[in-house]
Amino acid sequence: MEQKKNNLDITPCFIVGIGRSGTTLLTDMLNGNPSISAAPENNFILFGKDLSSLSGNKLITEFKTLFKLNHNHTQSIWKPDLSFLEKYDLNEPHISYQDLCKEVYLNNNLAKDKNLIKVFVDKNPVYSLYVKNLITLFPDAKFIILTRDYRDNIVSRRTHTEGTISKLMVSYAASWNLYYKSILKYEQKFPNKFTRVKYENIVNKPKETLNKITDFLNIAFDEQMLHNHENSVMKKFEKADLPQAAKDKIIEMHNRLKMPLNNERINYWENKFSALDLILIETICSKTAKEFDYLSFSKATLVEEIWAYLRIITIYPLFRLSVAIYYCSYYNLPYKLKKNIFKSKYGV
Repeated sequence: MEQKKNNLDITPCFIVGIGRSGTTLLTDMLNGNPSISAAPENNFILFGKDLSSLSGNKLITEFKTLFKLNHNHTQSIWKPDLSFLEKYDLNEPHISYQDLCKEVYLNNNLAKDKNLIKVFVDKNPVYSLYVKNLITLFPDAKFIILTRDYRDNIVSRRTHTEGTISKLMVSYAASWNLYYKSILKYEQKFPNKFTRVKYENIVNKPKETLNKITDFLNIAFDEQMLHNHENSVMKKFEKADLPQAAKDKIIEMHNRLKMPLNNERINYWENKFSALDLILIETICSKTAKEFDYLSFSKATLVEEIWAYLRIITIYPLFRLSVAIYYCSYYNLPYKLKKNIFKSKYGV
């Protein structure tokens, strides 16, 4: 009997939550399911969101250009195969941007041997700030909110962060808080679209946690999901279309994913912060963290609280400005303007 082939009636699922929370680990585990296509980070969906107003030849042409611009900018570890575009009649008015995005997830190296894909999974931490745009593009989208104790997360990000403002303790805490406040806003509006997953549960109760996710996605659990991360992630990075220095850096960041699941990085933050830094972090994050059942432990004196707030009011405006500048050209500007900026910058 001929195998059923993939079609575009697939559910979009976005993993949201700040980086270094187990997003790559979860992506690889999900990719062990034959019904899921979960690909490495590539921010093309929101970069080209304005293309949803186009159709036919114009859409196909701009879609090809989109990947040239996006690939150069993001230092992506994923170079999608766009040969599927050749099957489309350029005069078909019903071709949609959303369908082409789905095609990308059906046509990549990790999905090439899968014939029954029902869900595509997109993991981009920064999409946490753009949930509204994703729901506008894909009204049927589902979201996995991935969390990790904010103190453990900050310890991990502190090891791998670049940039002056980004390395300030206020920025580490404020970015965690910003991401999850943004997510909570839309979870409250569309609760049925979201499910919560903790990194701590992935490593302590992997089968139970993955069963929860597959139930949410209306697909069957597969035992391979428990082992897929041990092999796929490093092969993916080793084959990445990147300069060797960039490739080495990514491999170093994710090297622990080759190891069996363990909980040694839970509560890893203990004794990693000064008393004043811990007070600062918990002052910024504790209210949002409580929504996800992460508790605070520091007890600050009045003087320590004042010092924490002084640090916050001094640095926080710079943090918000850096966020606005960093993401504005990539996500918020009209596509035509972004196209001109990036074509000029990279000579596309």
